[in-house]
Amino acid sequence: MKRRLKLGAVFAAMLFISMAFVPAVMAAPGLEKEIANERALENANEHAFSAPAPRNEIKNIKWIHRGEIRKEYFVTIVEKETGKESTYFVKHWQTDDVRGKKVWNFNVFEVDENGCIADDPAFGFDSWYYWRPGWGTYIHLGPKDARLVMTYGPWLIEAVVTAITGSAKVGAAVSAAVQLYYNRYKNPDGSLDIFIPYWVYEMTLPYAIIRIGGTWVRIW
Repeated sequence: MKRRLKLGAVFAAMLFISMAFVPAVMAAPGLEKEIANERALENANEHAFSAPAPRNEIKNIKWIHRGEIRKEYFVTIVEKETGKESTYFVKHWQTDDVRGKKVWNFNVFEVDENGCIADDPAFGFDSWYYWRPGWGTYIHLGPKDARLVMTYGPWLIEAVVTAITGSAKVGAAVSAAVQLYYNRYKNPDGSLDIFIPYWVYEMTLPYAIIRIGGTWVRIW
């Protein structure tokens, strides 16, 4: 249980920094028509999710580096159930040559009471994400990170998605969808691909569908 709560706090370390990452987007011609078509909605309409209450609160963020291809910061969070404060070091960096795209990788490290950063990350071993302007956000949850998410709880991916998309509502809904559909739509190596259309986290339509693997599901 202690490890479970601690990992939940680790991923909350990525919350509330979303606007530093999400780029401005414009609609791609025909995108909404393409992904909101009758077939996608027919396949997705049977599913609905309700967002769980946040488990942690942010206390402060100390930026170390905030560049175009690298972002690093310390973040202190408070666990609501216990009132315990924990500090983490988070870094994001951009790399090339993943499916022909420039993608963002990330690590989350625990920081002890003396301010020493752990040698090994607690999360962010083999996952990455990128934005396609005018379309949305692609997230590849690697096999190792996917096992952590499924073992310790859906709120792990919730914090990551919230940070990437800038929407706590989307983060909670996607985490519920991953928990429900991971085993059905995961890749042969245990990884999982997620696509979130830009209009989902901009709330431009009254409903929201995302793609998990190759299947559209409705998240509200």
